[in-house]
Amino acid sequence: MTFTHSAETDWTQEEDAVLIELLRAYIRESNDSHPVWCEPLRELSRRGHEMLGELSISLLQTPHVDKWLKLEAFRSLPAAHMARGFEAARDFVEHCPVEVLEMLAQAAGKMLEGEMPEALRNHDVVKMLGAGRYWGNGRIIHFAGSLTRDEYIRADRMAVPKIISMWNMLWFLGAWAVIAGALALLSKALIPAMMMFLLGLVLVLTGRAVKNQGVGWDQNPDYRRHYFGTISEDGIDTHGNRSSRFTAWSEMTSWKACEDLLVILSPSGAHIFPVSYFSSLTDRTAAVNMCAANLPQEKSDKEKQDQA
Repeated sequence: MTFTHSAETDWTQEEDAVLIELLRAYIRESNDSHPVWCEPLRELSRRGHEMLGELSISLLQTPHVDKWLKLEAFRSLPAAHMARGFEAARDFVEHCPVEVLEMLAQAAGKMLEGEMPEALRNHDVVKMLGAGRYWGNGRIIHFAGSLTRDEYIRADRMAVPKIISMWNMLWFLGAWAVIAGALALLSKALIPAMMMFLLGLVLVLTGRAVKNQGVGWDQNPDYRRHYFGTISEDGIDTHGNRSSRFTAWSEMTSWKACEDLLVILSPSGAHIFPVSYFSSLTDRTAAVNMCAANLPQEKSDKEKQDQA
């Protein structure tokens, strides 16, 4: 079947078989020049067609399918196909752009308001999207959301006294490698000296690249990055943008908080938690209490002046 329809097609007038074959043809072929329409899937969803679930799962599983069509497929999942659909959507949720993730989170939130099977309310995909409103139990707190440029900059100002930037650390190690190379050269150990000089050069260039990346990020007002994970009695388990990191409480040094930000500090970085990451203020309060139970609080400059 060829893609002969136009953007002005009245999909309500098309037969079920035409809509189904159009979507199947798109799944079969990976030609990016094919137009992408979400309306045929929406129309099948409106009609409650029996093939809707299988088509939605196929769209979610197929790598070349457009992100907006996958979003529509996720929204269109019937209750009977949610278990398989969530599994099919796992890779898409982990790797899709943040603007789509936010819409997926809204869709998952609406699903939770409906008759979603109880067993699916703890599914990993639901946790990744931060759609659950049942998580806060004081022992394991789930979080999910998009960290904006503004939130990062504000949190960075709160954390500055306690952390060393990655590029500064790389430059420091690079300088030590160069010094070690010079000492080796004075001792007439030519091969170790060359190796240390090379290591120093690599560290300095890597530090410069990291700093330039950070500056480019800082100049992007639309920057957002999605994170999800848990805060528990063991520590903080964070996932986002194809990376994951677990940090035990013993590896962290202190914490700071303001009205809408919680920043947990360590010698090499910081975990940043806007209030929007938590499904409720109860969860946010539980996270602060867990910090207080495991770490000393870093006072603000104003609090330090008041105490003095």
